[in-house]
Amino acid sequence: MQRFFPDRQTRLKFWLSLKKRLKIDDGNTVSLERIPTGKGKIKVHGKGNSITIRRSGAPQDKLQLNLRIYGDGNVVEIGEGVISAQCTINIGTKEYPCRGASVLIGEKTQLNGVNFQVAEDYSKISVGSRCLFSWGIEVWASDTHTITDASGAVKNRGTAVDIGNKVWIGMDVKIGKNTKLGDGCIVGWGSIVTKQFPENNCIIAGNPARIVKRNVSWLHRPPHLGVRENETETERT
Repeated sequence: MQRFFPDRQTRLKFWLSLKKRLKIDDGNTVSLERIPTGKGKIKVHGKGNSITIRRSGAPQDKLQLNLRIYGDGNVVEIGEGVISAQCTINIGTKEYPCRGASVLIGEKTQLNGVNFQVAEDYSKISVGSRCLFSWGIEVWASDTHTITDASGAVKNRGTAVDIGNKVWIGMDVKIGKNTKLGDGCIVGWGSIVTKQFPENNCIIAGNPARIVKRNVSWLHRPPHLGVRENETETERT
């Protein structure tokens, strides 16, 4: 700690700032192996909620996170080595709290600008490991208003959004309720995902999104660098 806060006044300012950024009701379980950076805030209103944030992969890794929970028995888990330039997670609202919902983000996933929204009891967003999210992305596990048929039966219940491992989601993509993306998939810029794509290693694009290419893979590095000679699949990730 001394290395980062060389004097008492600086340490005091940090802890006062942290107290303002973490507002958690009694009766909740919180395990923070790292603290959100910048002006990120965690607010939890309710009981029986569980929040777990695993350690960073490197000291310089950022976790810009705004997390807000209203309700009871909800779960948020952020895996080891997750990097976030901007991430918002909202479960429930003050007017309509949620019960039993969850947002799970796998290890080494990179979030450049994404908004995760859960507004319905027991609905879930699950993101695999080593995924890459661009900017302007919205992921909604449920609607915020009810649609019924003539008899009054609800027609738009949301249960889950399931995003596999090593999925690359392009800029301004919108992902709706009850959807699925298989491992290794790529979602093209500005696409709107409204159904399930369980097949792995596909490019998915359009409004509404559809499969436009199969049997593909992707790398974090720019195209002009390509695949290195004798490079393993693990090294490509």
